Amino acid sequence: MRDINLAKKVFEEIYKDYDGYQLSSTDKANLGITSSDFVYGEISFDGFINLVSKVNPNQEDIFYDLGSGLGKPCLAISLVYKIKKAIGFELLPSLLKASREVASKAKSYFSDLNEIEFRKEDYLKADFSDGTIIFAHITCLPDEEVKILEKKFLKLNKGARIIVITKRLENSQDLKIIDEGEVRMNWGIATYRIYQRI
Repeated sequence: MRDINLAKKVFEEIYKDYDGYQLSSTDKANLGITSSDFVYGEISFDGFINLVSKVNPNQEDIFYDLGSGLGKPCLAISLVYKIKKAIGFELLPSLLKASREVASKAKSYFSDLNEIEFRKEDYLKADFSDGTIIFAHITCLPDEEVKILEKKFLKLNKGARIIVITKRLENSQDLKIIDEGEVRMNWGIATYRIYQRI
């Protein structure tokens, strides 16, 4: 684990020239997207690190961000924790391009940074079954798409931790809620729930 204050300083320096809200808005206008699936929101560094610390990331963890935007969760966890890799799925081209630029800049600060990858892929169709920590900011996701994600979460290996924002998953014998509470995002206070694949 790196010094959190140093990680935050690097994080803020790397992102200072990027406006994810503007990039998202422009892409959606250009592509004619009006779906609530594409509502943009960002983590706050402090809130996210406090949240992800609850699942004790380690060197064997593979982190996935479903709808990665500017890549802030992937970068934040990678700057603070030594994990195996971080992967984000994003469909909007400007956000994807910017997140890849940011990941490249981060490597110039820490040569030992884990692999960070951003894929132009729909997370509802993508394979993330090797993931051990999944972050899903599903505040505006329609219920039928949440159900699709639940089925995919059941394909994760036992022990995988799933962090969801706002919505509740179906608590089953294979997917158990282990923590819930509130976390600060850039847009306000949100409810989080952490599940574990049993």
